[in-house]
Amino acid sequence: VPVAAPANQIYFATNASHSDKSNIIFEHADTHHRRSLQESDLRALFKEVSIDFAPHVISGLFRQADTDRDGSISFTDFHTMLREYPTVTDSIYFRLKDAQDADALQQKLAVDSVELEEAKRRRDHCLSADEDAQRRINNQRERLNELDRTWTVRFQDEQDLGDRLSAAKMAQQKVHESMLEQQKELGESMSKEDNARRSLAECERESSYCRQQHQKAVGAKAGADARVKELMRQLEEAQAEAQLHGSHVAECESEIVRSEKRERDAANTLTHTHDELQRRKQSSDRIEGESLDQAEAYKQLLHRLEEQQSENEQLAATIEASNEDMRRLEKVRDNTKKEIALVEINISECERHVAAADQEIGVFAQRRAVIQAKERPLLEQEVRIKEQRLQLDATESELRREAYTVFDPQTRVTK
Repeated sequence: VPVAAPANQIYFATNASHSDKSNIIFEHADTHHRRSLQESDLRALFKEVSIDFAPHVISGLFRQADTDRDGSISFTDFHTMLREYPTVTDSIYFRLKDAQDADALQQKLAVDSVELEEAKRRRDHCLSADEDAQRRINNQRERLNELDRTWTVRFQDEQDLGDRLSAAKMAQQKVHESMLEQQKELGESMSKEDNARRSLAECERESSYCRQQHQKAVGAKAGADARVKELMRQLEEAQAEAQLHGSHVAECESEIVRSEKRERDAANTLTHTHDELQRRKQSSDRIEGESLDQAEAYKQLLHRLEEQQSENEQLAATIEASNEDMRRLEKVRDNTKKEIALVEINISECERHVAAADQEIGVFAQRRAVIQAKERPLLEQEVRIKEQRLQLDATESELRREAYTVFDPQTRVTK
């Protein structure tokens, strides 16, 4: 079943009849649509199909077809002429058919070439897109490596801040324990100071009592001396009493010395305790200041740690987004590679089609050249035979007229 030709293209059937061939050739030659052909149209037709008859041959064919001698040949005249030259008719018909087939092959080759160029451009575009995707992937990898290094540094900083925060917390706890211990020691020192003050007050009371006893003993001794002077009689009793009071005075004096010594010791103890209490207060104030400083440093470290954790969370989100971009780029590159593979297959197919079309065109041209080379002598022979036949027909007609003249009875009788 023949394939339908386009609307603006004549369908050349291989097994067409002579009438169909004549009709197609006439329609092809009648470029001006006048339903008649001029001699120039006939010359253009032979030139188009590369049948290089001599000008007088073409003129003879035209005069042969122009039976009414009006300078043009109608379709009927053209059909009649071609019936006399079947080889020329077939040659013109099949050369037109070959020209149309060659045009179809050239169009197919052009379409395949355009598809091939489009496929190559698409391949180049895909390769460029692949290179761009690879470049973006490399940049994204470098960025990810940089983010990983930044993440490692910040994670180490966070661990260092955590360690420093733990150390500050432990130091703060130790300072608190030291403050409690200092407060306890301060309380003990204050208790010792109170005890020393009470001991000093008691020594002062004992010293005052000893002084009073001493004054009483001195007064008693003075009275005893007076009584010794007055009462010589009572010398022995008074001396004994004086000795008794003298020993008592000595004991009071030694007791006074001891009381003064205890008073001095108590005063020294009180001074030492007061100094120790002052040192403990200063130490407690210093420890309390250090505790406040460490608490402030702890707050700063805690705030910095929170900021570092927030930055690390943002960095982790950035890394995750970068990984997502990396996966998307790799997916795009995989799709591009698949598309490149399909384009390469398409290019190979187009190149195969172009090569096949070129080969088919070459084979067609070679076959057409061989056929034309073989047709040329046949065409020339057919034209010569037709000319000879016409000459023979003309000679035969002349002979017939002459014979008719010779053998005509009326003519013979006259002679």
